[in-house]
Amino acid sequence: MITYKKIILFIILLAAFSFPQAHRLTQISTINALMTGVYDGNCTVQALKSYGNFGIGTFNNLDGEMAILDGVCYKMQSDGNVIQPPENEKVPFASITVFETDSSIVLHKLAQKSVISELDNTIPTTNIFFAVRIDGYFNKVKVRSVPKQSPPYVPLIKVIEKQSVFEFENIEGTLIVFRCPDYSKGINVPGYHFHFISKDKQKGGHVLDFSLEHATANIEKLNEFLMLLPSDQSFYKASLSADKEKELNIIEK
Repeated sequence: MITYKKIILFIILLAAFSFPQAHRLTQISTINALMTGVYDGNCTVQALKSYGNFGIGTFNNLDGEMAILDGVCYKMQSDGNVIQPPENEKVPFASITVFETDSSIVLHKLAQKSVISELDNTIPTTNIFFAVRIDGYFNKVKVRSVPKQSPPYVPLIKVIEKQSVFEFENIEGTLIVFRCPDYSKGINVPGYHFHFISKDKQKGGHVLDFSLEHATANIEKLNEFLMLLPSDQSFYKASLSADKEKELNIIEK
């Protein structure tokens, strides 16, 4: 028998999972699926943004790198141009949250490894997810983007052989960062995953290396995790059980 209390509970649960939430990481697909070559998306940019205003990922056919900042989605293309993709463009892999600062640290004259050390010294645990927004002035930022792919798709480790690499110097911008725990291996990127977008929104990509002059890092704890899995045959038939840690280290760095 359906009671009034059950109806109220259902409404509360529906609201909790239907509206964007701070402290929740929403993820589209898995990193192993992307590495295997599942590049066709089911989720649109518009649908993705309903889960947050701060995120990273890629686009249908692996067409460039994604940055979502302050609710605006940017595509950093392999030719170096940055555009705002149409709302109906599909997304095969992404991580997104509603960004809300829990703590902040100021950073001065640090390279990427030292920034990671400072962040790890600040976060209270390595057993949950974190989002980090780093705004500042960078001495250098080295990024990459990847060209649009066509079926039959090759694995990501092959795609990056033809990646485009760009180096920027003395530039203002934002690092969009997610830190995932070690147990997320195969699901997301364990450790830190950095994307960059310049202040003028004209440059960016997946970060390979950087050093900063001064910046502020705002940190958000993500203690909820929601995964949306693809519903197509390419995902259903993909072989996702292999350990791809070595490949992932090459792809990320």
